[in-house]
Order: sequence, then C-alpha cells, then structure tokens
Amino acid sequence: MADTYTPSALQAVKWSAEFFKYGLQNMFFGDFIGDPASIEDHEGRPSEVQIGTDPNALIQMKMDLAAGPGGSVVFPQLAPLAGKGRAYLTTDTTSMTLEGNEEAISAYSWTATLKEWAHAVRDEGPLTRRLAAFDWDPATRKALGLWFGVNMDAMTYAAMAGLAFTTDNSKALVAQRTPSATRKITGGCKAGTVTIHTTDAALDSEEYMCLEIISKARQKAKAAEPIIRPIRSGGRDWYYMFISPRQAWDLKNNVGVSTGPTWDSAQKYASERGSDNPLFTKALGAWDGVMLFEYDKIASRTGAGGSTAPEVFETADPVSIGTTAHRAVLCGASAVVHAYGSQPKFVGKRFDFDRLNGQSVQTQISVEAPYFNSVDYGKMVVDTAVSVASGT
Repeated sequence: MADTYTPSALQAVKWSAEFFKYGLQNMFFGDFIGDPASIEDHEGRPSEVQIGTDPNALIQMKMDLAAGPGGSVVFPQLAPLAGKGRAYLTTDTTSMTLEGNEEAISAYSWTATLKEWAHAVRDEGPLTRRLAAFDWDPATRKALGLWFGVNMDAMTYAAMAGLAFTTDNSKALVAQRTPSATRKITGGCKAGTVTIHTTDAALDSEEYMCLEIISKARQKAKAAEPIIRPIRSGGRDWYYMFISPRQAWDLKNNVGVSTGPTWDSAQKYASERGSDNPLFTKALGAWDGVMLFEYDKIASRTGAGGSTAPEVFETADPVSIGTTAHRAVLCGASAVVHAYGSQPKFVGKRFDFDRLNGQSVQTQISVEAPYFNSVDYGKMVVDTAVSVASGT
C-alpha cells in the first residue's frame, strides 16, 4: 500500500503571529499568496499563522531550502510535445510503428538563488526609552515588520515588471531582466483608435489604458507559446492585472475614447458574474476575464531624448520624447516565486554595556519571476501612456 503525502510546494507554512501581523498581513500582494488561518496555542491564544499556497496561486511560496542546506532551488519544466501521434487504419498496408518514432522531450529549468536580507534599528539609550510615549520593543518590531511588507511588495512588483530592486548597499535582490517579446504589449487608445507597438520608443503620448488594451493583453496571454496559465478562482478562469492610479483614472474616465462599452457598463456586467470571488472586493473591477487591481507603486518613465534610468524600462528602448509611460503587469498562475531559506525573524541585541537596544529582521530569500527557455512563465508587461489630467 502506497502512502499519500503533500508535496512541499503545497504544504502550509506556519509563521509567527507577530510577524504575520506586522509584515505579511500588511503586504499589498499578501492576498495573492494563500489563505491564512490562525493556529492557537494550548491557552487559546494565537501563536502562529498558517499560510497555504498551491500551483494555482499567483505567488508561489517555496520553503524547500528552509529544511536543509543549499543556496538555490531548481525548478524543472517540460516543454509541450509537438507531435500529433501515429495511427493505423484498416486500409493501410503498413502497420503502426511506435518504436523508433518516439518524440524527444525538451526539458528546461530555472534556478532561484537565495540572498541574505536584513534591516535593523537602534535606540539612543534608556532615557530615550523612558521618554517615549510607547513601548519601545513592540514598536520597533512593528516598524520592521511594516518595512518588510512594503519592500516585499516592491520586490514582487519588480520581478513581475522585469525591473531591478537594489538595496541600500547597492546589492540587487531582484535583477533587471528584459521581458520576452511574447510577454510585452506597448500601446493604448488614442481618440478611439487602438494601436499596438513593439517598442516603448514608438509609444504616443496620448495612447492610454483602455478596455481594448486589457483584451489585447488577455488574447496575447492565451495565444502565447507557452500559454500564460490563468488562475482558477470563484469558479472561473481569471488573469490579474495591476495598474497604476493614473492608468486607472484614464481607464475609468475613457480618456482614450474606447469604442466599446464604457467602464461603468462593463463593471455592471462583471460584478454580477464575479461577486463570488473574495478578491473582487479589493479589485477595481473586471473586464474580459481580467481582474484589475490598482497598485500605487507601478513604475513610471518619461522620455527626454536620452537613455537614463528615469527614461527607460529597458536600456535599449527609451520611452519616446515627451511621453510618460507606466508599466502595468498582467499575471497568471505562478507569476512570481517567494523562495525562503529561512523564515523572517526578529533578532534583538544590546550595545554599550546594555545601555542601547537594537532590533533587526533577518531572512534568506529569493523573489523572482520564473522563466524557462528564455521565456517568462506567468506574466506579461503592459506599457501605456498616461494623461496629465489624471494627476500625479
């Protein structure tokens, strides 16, 4: 008799309730990892929080390296078979022969490499703690937890967008990576006309986010090879798209003069069909199988005729002069991986003959977007112009 076990990728992970409260619970992207459930200790008090994830989640949480030595984890991926098989008909004079006609399977892999990541604070002595109108140690843990959540959001978005996330000491926790050609859309709606470009340099300053661009992104995701696999949620297949407040303003106010339904009419239809999805309350709305979320840290670039960092998403493709572009991201299942070598923990230390208190948060982590055979696996970037009227 064979035993049934839960693969490590599907096992729930237990986090300290304090760190979950201050860190993961305050992440914008925390809702896309898994469903938390409180774990109580023997006195009935919450001591841990259990977070489960599965291959259907947008963000995969991998704990493979937390149980033993190693600095990286390798993810295998088999390419789809291209052959159409063999058949035998009664009218044939030759038999169907499989031996010698097998198709070779192409296998690819992607490796996530761990980095040690930490931050710390220190007080100025016992008098400072005495004068403070709050309990110093819990306050510093809360501040570090919030810092962790904010920066995990920034790293998660950077991995989705193919952009770098660099620490205070100039170390790249997330490396810059140019999106695959089949995983990028540039363009928008201008005065009722939808235009799609192959470069940011061709983007017009009035080609704004619109319903048609959302549909184009979904069509490209479904037609891509390999397909960007949608997320099964609320009984339906969805893609999740993260856009900036300025892109949202242009979309809701129809600045690009979409020729299809207006945003309001589209949402009336979508809400009736998608209200059973728990994430729907957090979303701006939905259109054509895409659920939209407003994220206020979407990257922005403004073309000025050069190739400096504020002008380019990718060095070889500067945004056109006078155009401000924002990089939205459309995601399917397994768009990002959070791989941990150790769970985040708070570590305290005393200094200067125990006069000074220090507190740090420390972990070993890799935040990356999987890619196989030089193709991004679960996400697509969508670059559009934004209007001045939508504000900053």
